[in-house]
Amino acid sequence: MLRFFTTLEKVLVVVLLIVFGWTAYYLHGRYIREHSELIPADGGIFTEGVVGRPNFLNPVLISGNTVDRDISQLVFSGLTKYNPHTGRIEDDIATHQRSSNDLVYTFTIVPDATWHDGEAVTADDVMFTYQTVLQDETFVNASLRQSFADVEIEKIDERTVTFTLDEPNSFFLANVTIGLIPEHQLGFIPVDNLDKSEFNQNPVGSGPYQFVSWNVVNQVHELTFRRYDEYYAAQPKVQTVIFRAFPDETSMLLAENTLSGFRLLNNQSPDDVFGTTTRFSGFPYHLPQYSALFLNTQSDILSNRKVRFALLLATDKEEIANIVGDAEIVDTPVLESKDDLDIEFSLERAMGAFFDTEWNLPSKVQARLEEEAEEADGSGGPVDPAVIQEADELQFEIVALQDTWVSVQTDGDSQGSFLMTQGDTRTFTVQNQLTFTTVGNAAGLGGSVNGLAFSSFGGAGQVIRGLTLDRTTVLEYLEELPDEEVAADAEEEVIEGVSTEEDEEPGEEEVEEEPVEEEEEVMVPVVDPEADETEKVRINDDGDRLILRLVTAQEPAVFLEVAEAVQKQWLEAGAKVVIETYSLPELQQKIQERDYDVLLFGQNLGYNLDAFPFWHSSQAESGLNLSDYRSLEADNLLVDIRKTFDERSKQSLLDRLKTVIATDTPAVFLYNPTHYYVVDQSVKNVGLSHLSNHSDRLSDLLNWYMKEEYELTEDFNFGGLIKWMFSF
Repeated sequence: MLRFFTTLEKVLVVVLLIVFGWTAYYLHGRYIREHSELIPADGGIFTEGVVGRPNFLNPVLISGNTVDRDISQLVFSGLTKYNPHTGRIEDDIATHQRSSNDLVYTFTIVPDATWHDGEAVTADDVMFTYQTVLQDETFVNASLRQSFADVEIEKIDERTVTFTLDEPNSFFLANVTIGLIPEHQLGFIPVDNLDKSEFNQNPVGSGPYQFVSWNVVNQVHELTFRRYDEYYAAQPKVQTVIFRAFPDETSMLLAENTLSGFRLLNNQSPDDVFGTTTRFSGFPYHLPQYSALFLNTQSDILSNRKVRFALLLATDKEEIANIVGDAEIVDTPVLESKDDLDIEFSLERAMGAFFDTEWNLPSKVQARLEEEAEEADGSGGPVDPAVIQEADELQFEIVALQDTWVSVQTDGDSQGSFLMTQGDTRTFTVQNQLTFTTVGNAAGLGGSVNGLAFSSFGGAGQVIRGLTLDRTTVLEYLEELPDEEVAADAEEEVIEGVSTEEDEEPGEEEVEEEPVEEEEEVMVPVVDPEADETEKVRINDDGDRLILRLVTAQEPAVFLEVAEAVQKQWLEAGAKVVIETYSLPELQQKIQERDYDVLLFGQNLGYNLDAFPFWHSSQAESGLNLSDYRSLEADNLLVDIRKTFDERSKQSLLDRLKTVIATDTPAVFLYNPTHYYVVDQSVKNVGLSHLSNHSDRLSDLLNWYMKEEYELTEDFNFGGLIKWMFSF
């Protein structure tokens, strides 16, 4: 038929057919789009950037390694799990029932749960994880072992296990969020050798993702995980997850173009890192945590509750929060309690709180000592040197002319080493002799014995090595001075037992000091009147100064900034702070030994917000009770809170606990920092509402997706398509 068409007509027919076909295709596609919706689709590779080095891919060996914890969230399953959307503990690889007396928990493993090697998860795996490993006395993680110390675990059948507690614990379900480990893979290894197993670098779990590979390139560890298709619960959409572990944040940020998401460190916000233009979306979140100044309640100074309360009032938390950046001010460790505490920064109130303690401003003590000295002998002048020979004991007052560390022995017994800061006075009573050594530059020490002053023991550039003062040697220093003189400056002298780094220049003549006139009243100096800081620091009647050692970590760097702010604030109230920073292993040793007056540190209350491990007296000395706080009332409340399942009753107990802790002031609670997680905008359905620890962000990854596809709605049909097309 086309042969009867002219060439032009043939071209027109072809064009019309093309137009008709394209129009039909367009209308069909439009109808499909109008009667379909985009839904999450399987696929995509999500690359997570982390800082640190993976070590043990084993949930029972995780300690402070956040990289290990992140990975374990995806590879392993616990009997229960934390839901970061609801903030509650839910069933995971097992369902549970609690007995009527709240002591017995029965867990039944879901029927289709398998390990990544295809073996079924059974009750034997539960027994192996919680009884064989966690209850073994050689197990390295003491805090985990303690969580199950008084729990009786029994296998009922191949899928059922019971946990019997010795007393009710409303927080117990959080304890069994720990991932199970397979008996058939690890059962032949002694518990104390688990950390040496190859399993820790090639794990077999039962979670939504299974291990594929671990490679290291240029100090960057790259671990790949693939979705486990036989996972017993809802399948995640993201097919592959890659962890790239960098040695530091700088190298991670330089590689941000290779990453899908990562957590910002050092209290940074997305604007701080990327400015206003970025492919990442920032998600802020808070954890159930606080940073605080833990006051060692067993130290000589801080055992006084009034001193602790004065330091609390002297702390300007708003200034500290501004230093940290985006942070919430915290007044209590009882984070669930909603009642406000009326505790605000007030230097005036802090000074008033000190009034009823032994610690007074130097000017007040100096005036009182002068008055007492005049009343004692009517003149305030020096005591006759003969008193040294006749005295039953010798009382030395040693004064530091500048800061120095001193090691002291009294009658051969060590009194330890300690810091003497400028103007600091220490009193030592001996029968026969006092021996002391300076650590480093002596920088000048002076003092008196039984009220008779002597010349200083060295000055700048001098080091005292084993100087012994007894009834004979001390007179040598006293006899060098006229009876009327008591505190001459002798920094240029070279004395026995003192070495100098610079010799006297040849030809230099010794200049005699003018003796103090006899009628002038003389007192051994309690403070250095020329030092502004010294004049501010409080002292007691023994001449001891209010000096506190504040210990904190070198990282994060903001801890040092906060410590320096506290140092300035407390000095205004009369307390001198000496700051010491340590690496994390060194700091852990200091914490273990409680070797501090004040500890600047952070605590996370975990999934259940249980304050027991942090404030019960049973956790003092070597546990997580970092203030060594002891209170019978607080102990009883902490136990009752654990036993209470009714939320209203528990809230009442929490409010009472908050009041007790606030009254006792074992710590100065400072702030809760805001954290940020950034994710590529191509990743959908990200939500971080109730995270309990940083790793919980990856629990939410099961809800994320990177691919989309169209799905027809229920009202789609071909008859409707034809009718719809003819409606145009």
